[in-house]
Amino acid sequence: MKRVASLLVSSLLYSGCAMADGSIVVWMTDSRPGYKKWLETEAAAFKAKHPGVKVSVVQMSPNDAYLKIPAAAAAGGLPDVIWTTYGLAPWLDGMKGGKLADVSDLIDRLGKNRFDEDALKQWSYRGAVACVPVARTPTYLMHRADLFKKAGLAAPESWEDVIRAAQKLNDPANGKYGIAMPGKTDFSPRFAYGMILYSMGGSTFDTQGNPIFESPASIDALKVYKQLYAYSPPGSLNFGFSEIQRALAQGRVAMTISNPSSMATFQRTNRDEGSTLALALPGKVNRTIQNQRGWCIADGKNSQDAKAFVEHLFSTSSFAAYLDAASISSFPVYHDQAAYDQFQASNETVKRFPGATDFIRRHTVGTMPGIDGVGLTPKSGDLISSGQIESAINRMLANDMSKQETAAAMQKETLRLLN
Repeated sequence: MKRVASLLVSSLLYSGCAMADGSIVVWMTDSRPGYKKWLETEAAAFKAKHPGVKVSVVQMSPNDAYLKIPAAAAAGGLPDVIWTTYGLAPWLDGMKGGKLADVSDLIDRLGKNRFDEDALKQWSYRGAVACVPVARTPTYLMHRADLFKKAGLAAPESWEDVIRAAQKLNDPANGKYGIAMPGKTDFSPRFAYGMILYSMGGSTFDTQGNPIFESPASIDALKVYKQLYAYSPPGSLNFGFSEIQRALAQGRVAMTISNPSSMATFQRTNRDEGSTLALALPGKVNRTIQNQRGWCIADGKNSQDAKAFVEHLFSTSSFAAYLDAASISSFPVYHDQAAYDQFQASNETVKRFPGATDFIRRHTVGTMPGIDGVGLTPKSGDLISSGQIESAINRMLANDMSKQETAAAMQKETLRLLN
């Protein structure tokens, strides 16, 4: 174990942590290939304007980042720039070797009034904006509108509708299933559970910051999760973000719960123009997951070069390229109409599903399950990186735990993390 740990630290020293003057390291904590291609293109463009600065891009999954960030800090410091979710900002800032730079000067240069007020509020920590907000990533029910129409099903407006549709469209004998539900211990079960819970009017914390995983709404959300899982393909215990999107794109399932990047995956994989996807937000209230993403900058000798690179990423051409790489998985919280118009005119997913962006624009209210009611605190990173929600759901599905036992496990582990 010590050898593994030392190898991890050595690799981080080589490829992950801040480098010598004249070089900055950027961690993209999203493993989709479009992001790395975009960043490497922008790194080359930035170097052409700043010959003395080299930008190295390191890409990883969010789950890998939860392990590598503390190891990087322990090895001597964070990378210069990190793409991450807002809930991790205080976690980064609080760990030894992890202090974040003040980005208020950068936000002022970019134009504070060009950011959504809600985004600046959600990223606020200790009286300042912790990192530079870029986009919000919502979660919805994705459903095959063509299959619904063929089966005589209306667009689902309640979770009872979703369950009935999953049952009707489930055809295991022909390799077709009603819905793909994630069982893997990546972030997907957290978001699927959270979306169901939020749309029922529930939360994971009350307004005083107390965890309420054993509330009636949470129990009901877990009940719906288990009911839908019965119509998910075999092997769904190993389904995470990529697997549920792939199952939808390949036509194995009629629905899934994910962010709108499912539509981009569908567009690339399923070229049958008669196959159509639609977004839905079943439930009592217009509320879903809203995972804010942005750029955090380490407080170190390279922070000014790092700020200059992030500022470059907000230029109109670069921001339009970012929107194309994200391909409607994220909705911008920074307003550059010229960049957005370029994206709308050129992106193939938007062209195929023209109503998607309007739906996303109208349905973005929400926050992150596991930290709602808590906000940004040094504990918020632990509440996300620990995976207590997804682990409990995985055990519920693997061991046929009751919804009450699952809720109790979430509650117990969350209280432990808070104390």
